[in-house]
Amino acid sequence: MHQSAIAAIRDTGAQNIIVCDENDWATMGALRNLPTIQTADSAALTYGPSLRNTYGNIVFSPHVYHQFNTGGAGKLSDYFERVQAANLPVIVGEWGQRAFAPYESITATKAMFTAVRNNRVGRIAWHWYPGDDNKLTTETNSYTPGGGWFIDKVDGSRPTNLSWIGELAWDDNRGSYLIIDNQPTPLDRTGWTATASSSHGDHTPAKALDGLFGDYFNPSASFLSGTGITDGLWLQIDMGQSRTLNRVDVSAQPGNFGPHGLKIYLSNSATAPGTAIATVSNKAAEKRISFPQATGRYLRIETSGGLNWGGWWEVYEVNAYGPTTPTTGFSATTLYRLKNNLSGLYLTSDGNSNEWLGVRLASWNAYSTQKWNIVSNGDGSYRLSPTWPSNRVLTADGDTTSGKIVMQAVWNFSYNTQKWNFTSLGSGNHLLYPNWPASRSLGVDSSSEWSFAKQLSSNSASAQSWNIEIAP
Repeated sequence: MHQSAIAAIRDTGAQNIIVCDENDWATMGALRNLPTIQTADSAALTYGPSLRNTYGNIVFSPHVYHQFNTGGAGKLSDYFERVQAANLPVIVGEWGQRAFAPYESITATKAMFTAVRNNRVGRIAWHWYPGDDNKLTTETNSYTPGGGWFIDKVDGSRPTNLSWIGELAWDDNRGSYLIIDNQPTPLDRTGWTATASSSHGDHTPAKALDGLFGDYFNPSASFLSGTGITDGLWLQIDMGQSRTLNRVDVSAQPGNFGPHGLKIYLSNSATAPGTAIATVSNKAAEKRISFPQATGRYLRIETSGGLNWGGWWEVYEVNAYGPTTPTTGFSATTLYRLKNNLSGLYLTSDGNSNEWLGVRLASWNAYSTQKWNIVSNGDGSYRLSPTWPSNRVLTADGDTTSGKIVMQAVWNFSYNTQKWNFTSLGSGNHLLYPNWPASRSLGVDSSSEWSFAKQLSSNSASAQSWNIEIAP
């Protein structure tokens, strides 16, 4: 079919790029859970060379959804490497949060971003029109809630009403940090049980903990109240023991079909929930509710916000999160300052937001260029990002020569020059060295104000020793 369609297009004289979707709804048999994509399951690997040689300007496109939840990073990396070795252009033509199945695709999306960045493969989010559960915004007051055109800022700054997939697509298109790179892991729900003020048939409270998302094809994968939505309907989760939480995610039906608000309770009583620790008053289907740390065994979610059209309350999934701290002791949400122990000066990014400018040393002035986020990359390394310019990270020189200037550049997960490791020297002091060149560490060769930070031969001398503390 591809060949006939391509021939018809080329016969008109058109030489534009043609995107050929992969086999099996573009998932290439991934659901069979083989360790690699089989050549016979891939249209690109089977027919790609012939199509390229005959017609030219052909790009091949797999789609990444829940079929890649198991072993996705390895399968996709292997596939991209084989396609690229055959000199075939490839992009990910679709990625999203869910497909038309009861399975989330967030796991597959994380795997995809590992593979595409390592192999420098382009990708396209699904999709601008919110006709399914892949909605780019949290807008709820329309017949097409969640459409990309509902962004609440049009001046180029980051909108505040983006969904999870919307945030990811926005940041990915701007070379910014991706939320999946430092996304907390929800608590293990093994052994958790759920009860509710009411339920309907096999749409039991336990369905909110089963890892499946209800939709038109798999409606029994969700909890249903069985009664019209009013204030005070509740879903309660027994976590088996007292736990410390700081966030709860509730995935439910969107817009006017759901409650207009929720209250969150956490207590050690199954019957007396006490006072709400958090409230939310929007109608978004995807609610990520953060709050100051609280401790309790019973997590209760209660409807609020007044009457809606009278439908039943439906909840697909509930996940809870506790506080996490990287193994270095750094918090991803805290700003730090880094003082060089030889010069007494502080690591300071360039106030100009251009790429590849040198990072300097300066006296402490509480500049936003001197306050750094230290964020886990999920592979044992960390990236360092100044408050300003916020879309830049500390980057070693790819040249292994000692004395090269350390710079600021746009984050790219595949660059080992941007992944930093910490060796504690005691008393808050650390040696910082990049994944590449691994034989160099962050240091100074001058104590002058506004001198450049350098990559130096790795040792623990004071020139390469940094005292790291929370920025005042």
